[in-house]
Amino acid sequence: MELTHQQRLERDNIIRMRNMLESYMSCHVHVAEQVPGESAQCAVCDERLGWWCPDSPDHICHYDNGDMDQCDWCGQPEERL
Repeated sequence: MELTHQQRLERDNIIRMRNMLESYMSCHVHVAEQVPGESAQCAVCDERLGWWCPDSPDHICHYDNGDMDQCDWCGQPEERL
């Protein structure tokens, strides 16, 4: 099936917008927000970021202190029910 001129223009616009969105999504800075269940997700792209941390600067739990069982900032465990 051959596309009409209008359909080709619409397709080209969709492709251009999708490329712009993909470019933006790949380089934006995540903005953590708390969601039900103590999780954190990005307010921009909805990516799940891990556990919400009230004490860390980016509000995401980090486990870089060598003790992988507790958050460096709030002390909450990595494994939660």
